[in-house]
Amino acid sequence: MTVLLTAALATPAGSLAAQEESAADRYKPVLGEWEMTMETPRGSFTQQFVFTLDGDVLKGTVESQRGSFDLKNVSFEGGRLTFELERSFGDRSFTQSFTATIEGDEMKGTFSGGRGGDRPYTATRKKT
Repeated sequence: MTVLLTAALATPAGSLAAQEESAADRYKPVLGEWEMTMETPRGSFTQQFVFTLDGDVLKGTVESQRGSFDLKNVSFEGGRLTFELERSFGDRSFTQSFTATIEGDEMKGTFSGGRGGDRPYTATRKKT
């Protein structure tokens, strides 16, 4: 026990920090630009998601023909991405909740909020 404690205390702080996963590594599967397609009551709809890091915090925006908006409550844990998007149409507003899993350059998930209950969507990472 004393040997293990002595070895742990003798380990340089930099070595312990190197063992911790950086935010860039943790969020790497999500980071970048994604082209998302979803089906709506009005037909197929395409928009762009962009996920970035602000320090150690995962952030996101959506870009569509209606403009660019910040995503809320962006999280990626255990291979699952979640976020929210506030939408407004005239005097009506609502929040859409998104969940997804990511495999390589493919994202598959569902969104809910507004009309129609849960609906599927897919997204493909844009090559840079």
